[in-house]
Amino acid sequence: VAPPPSPEDDSGVPEAVAWSHPIGDPPVSRGPPRCRGRCVDDGEAAGAPLGGMGAGTLGRTYRGDFAQWHLRPGTHTHAPAAHTFAAVRVDGLATVLSSLEAHGGWEKDGDDDVDDDANLANRASTISSRRRVLPADGSGGTYRALYPRSSYEYVPGSISARGDVALTQTQFSPVLPGRYREASLPVAVFRFTARNTEIATRSNDAMNATKTPRKVALMFQFENPTRTKEVAPHANGKTRLAGEGSEHAAFGGGAEYASDAETKTPHKGAHMYTKRVLHEHSPGAKNKKSVSEPWHGGLAVAAAETKGARVTVTSGIFSRAAAANHWRAFELRGECVSETGVDSVKHRVDVPSNATLAYSAVCVSFLLPPGAAREVVFSVAWDFPVASFDDAAAARAEKNGADAFATAFVKRYARYHPHGGEDVPLGAAAPALAALALARASEWEDAVRAWQKPYVDSAKPRTEKKSNADDDADATLIRRPPWFVSALFNELHHLVDAGTVWGRPLGVAGLDGVADSFFVKKFPSLSESEYVSSFAPRATATAFDDFDEGEDGEGGDAADVAGNGGVWGGSLGRFGLASNRDAPVYNSLPAYFFGSWGIAKFWPGIDLSVVADLASAVRFEDDAERDTKWAADRVAAQAGDEEDATTTTSQKNAGSVSVARKRRKVRGAAPHDLGDTRDGSLFGRGPLRDSVNAHDVSDVNAWLDLAPMLSLLVARAHVLRLEEDEDDVLFSEEAYDVATLERPPRGGVEKKRKKPTGSRGGLPNAVLRSLFEDAYLSVSTLARTRDPDGDGALEHVADPATHGPDHAFDRWAVAAGSKSAYCGSLWLAALRACAGLAASLDETHAAVSLDATGARAARALNDALWVDVATDSNTNTTPKKTRGYYKHDESVGALGNASSVSQVFGEWALATLGLAPAHPKERTRAALETVLRVNARGGATFPANAAEASSFVSETDSETETETEPVSNANLHSGERWPAFAYVVAAHAVLVTDDYISAHDASLFDSGSPEEEEEEDALLLRRAWASARNAYDATWNGGLAFRAPEATDDEGRFRGAADVKNGAVWALDRALTQKARRARDAGRERKASVEDDRRRRSADELRR
Repeated sequence: VAPPPSPEDDSGVPEAVAWSHPIGDPPVSRGPPRCRGRCVDDGEAAGAPLGGMGAGTLGRTYRGDFAQWHLRPGTHTHAPAAHTFAAVRVDGLATVLSSLEAHGGWEKDGDDDVDDDANLANRASTISSRRRVLPADGSGGTYRALYPRSSYEYVPGSISARGDVALTQTQFSPVLPGRYREASLPVAVFRFTARNTEIATRSNDAMNATKTPRKVALMFQFENPTRTKEVAPHANGKTRLAGEGSEHAAFGGGAEYASDAETKTPHKGAHMYTKRVLHEHSPGAKNKKSVSEPWHGGLAVAAAETKGARVTVTSGIFSRAAAANHWRAFELRGECVSETGVDSVKHRVDVPSNATLAYSAVCVSFLLPPGAAREVVFSVAWDFPVASFDDAAAARAEKNGADAFATAFVKRYARYHPHGGEDVPLGAAAPALAALALARASEWEDAVRAWQKPYVDSAKPRTEKKSNADDDADATLIRRPPWFVSALFNELHHLVDAGTVWGRPLGVAGLDGVADSFFVKKFPSLSESEYVSSFAPRATATAFDDFDEGEDGEGGDAADVAGNGGVWGGSLGRFGLASNRDAPVYNSLPAYFFGSWGIAKFWPGIDLSVVADLASAVRFEDDAERDTKWAADRVAAQAGDEEDATTTTSQKNAGSVSVARKRRKVRGAAPHDLGDTRDGSLFGRGPLRDSVNAHDVSDVNAWLDLAPMLSLLVARAHVLRLEEDEDDVLFSEEAYDVATLERPPRGGVEKKRKKPTGSRGGLPNAVLRSLFEDAYLSVSTLARTRDPDGDGALEHVADPATHGPDHAFDRWAVAAGSKSAYCGSLWLAALRACAGLAASLDETHAAVSLDATGARAARALNDALWVDVATDSNTNTTPKKTRGYYKHDESVGALGNASSVSQVFGEWALATLGLAPAHPKERTRAALETVLRVNARGGATFPANAAEASSFVSETDSETETETEPVSNANLHSGERWPAFAYVVAAHAVLVTDDYISAHDASLFDSGSPEEEEEEDALLLRRAWASARNAYDATWNGGLAFRAPEATDDEGRFRGAADVKNGAVWALDRALTQKARRARDAGRERKASVEDDRRRRSADELRR
């Protein structure tokens, strides 16, 4: 096999758009975390996670080490594992494929306080040398990531003495769009490609005599995670031993695993598991013990057997001395040999109670002739079917005879596994999953490549100008900067790595009580091919825009997915994303509103499930009272003790600051979230089940932005399905009149349809009505309680000092009783969207009422908050251009007069849904220009949440950056910069500019030269894309890769690592897609017009 033109052909990860980093050499260090309370800072080393949605994940860093352990959803464990790694041996030179220094030896790992008497005598002789690792300076190779794939390209000289063996490794999990089964699987594929770069010739036998085949071996070893409650390798101070007996066993090989071309890939591997899953829980066992804890289950590592390669297995290594001997055997022979010297697929061994470590390993050895290449595929799979959040709470429940599983879930992936069969009990399916991954690895990777190809191609330089705007493929009209493609896919890692939970809540009986109907199929024997063949490629495997298996991947419709609001959820169960690592609350409305565009695009069924759960929580109520952190902080500050905010209610009421305890959830209010991973301290509150509003910084029942966000999410679910049905015109395209701010005669709810036959499109009527009624209830609750003067616009709480901030900026209170630009803009958008939804449901009265309220509210907000900045016209005939912004609130001073980044977010929401604007277009455009000019300093950075605007000057459109500063001293939030908001602002800029503009690095559309009136559009877009690029650089290229935070500040500090809101980058891509479609449609219209003219001329000529 001839060598490829570049290592990229072996890795498959496109170099031009992937995030890359040397294997080692940490990037520029960030400042210390900026947090209050819980704070997570794992350091700069990170990488793309491995694992399926809700199944738990493994985090392997760019150094090559496995450091992040999220196998137990809802927990965060960062502990680089000293004995979990891949290694290569070339002609006797063995190297750990990691630059982590800890992989070099055995002295400081595992249980350092446990004596290993059995091996103490020979330890000195056996641990005489260290493992060889890659250079720490990064010279050993390059890591690249374009989620869900990532790769390591190793420098030949770092792994072979002669430097003539090239090695690349690609890893991924099958998180594929629209394929709900595969996306849930707890598997990871590791594909190695080795090449002997020497070229054989036949012309000189003497020369060829020196070109002998290289002896190559690859090893993958993995530590046992079942020994700890965190489901991670044991690390002192970071994990707790679970106290469960566990075993290691080899599997694979033999006649029963003979090759079946359709369904089987011959393989060998090792399985590490808690004993109860195969013995105490298996059929016929006495004194069965339920699989009831997150660490009950197992993990398997396996390798495919191919002709010319030998696979050997080490089932168990349990001491440092044995680890040293094992490594020495790999160095000498390139093989894995068990601690007992037995190499057998039937070998099974108990993990000693005093084991200092526990791992298994699989080796593949082969000869590599000159010019030849070989692929070796490993897989890692795990089966931990239970997710729970507070084992202490469960223990208290058991003691009191209560439901011990109230906070537990059975994970979604278990639905598709051979559980329930006689040979594969719950928790024991890791070998079957590993076999599945090996059998389907190639098809899955092809599917990933096909999914990403249009985006990768859109970032390539154009070799020739494309002028045909009539192409049906949107991708042919879209150009994206390479960094943007990197951001798009790599920000999708939140879908699996944000403490994601996906499954069904358990009842009193735990897993033993799960009905057979939960499982899609039963697979009676692991030796049968039905399990693997059930994942055979679909006929439409690459048609990712055609979700032909229903809303849930199983043929279910929207009604099945939305469910009836019950505890089990719909046909997809419960799905939850944790906001970030500092605040792991599930399905936070603000976080989901901004960050869920990728989910809505590629897994619309999951999005509908989440929106339905949030909507049904509107009617939920919880009278439990609690103190808020805002109140505690204020009382502590008053007492002069800012470091101790722990005070009793009587203490709070004793001073001049009287803060009443707040109800957790008020019926009729939109929820803030659906629970917290840490909410188990009060037993019975299970995330995604009955713990609505875990967020307790302020009284979230009073927030003004939650109901609008919920309404807009419902509208989005409907709109996206209308677009799929080619029902292009959704609601009225008319805006409020610029001068009178009044609606057009039809009330803005007229609908036009291009679809002549068939169903209405969008969400089914019953589902839409159910969602709308809940959203409408939350909106009407705000209209009734928060509009005291009846002008249609909402007002913030009259006493924020005691109630706390009543919006998503929960450390930044709005002036008492004031209107605000941010909440006001979202409120107008919600009224507009709800009016359209009501009209779609033939609820004419509600539509007219909402529309009238929107007209009054728009007038009130513009009167109260618009700041007009006078400009001089160049000529008397040139119309005066609108300049100005919506100030933060009605108060005076720096904060009240500030330009806020979110002042027209509601207008962005309307534009991205294809709905008509609520504010005057000219003012919205001017406000957006102000945000980019003032808050983002003309694109020199990305926007501050609030910026001084008192000295704002706008007589010129010069690209000189505006010297403004964020309002940073007043509170935590106003002076911060949130990367997600840079993407939102850029998306809005794309949508308000001309469809055919071409701007540098904006990656829009090819067109002719811009007209004069488009010059300002070009400036706006350059600033918007520069701002978005700065947000990307500050995070992904600033030491925060795969943990892009909620916020940074101008001192380089951050907080809220791995924040879901950064998925807003997909909102920017949606804006490009919308623009491409408009350009395509305009091109078709021009073409039709030209054709009509030609026909008329031809007819005229014939008549003459």
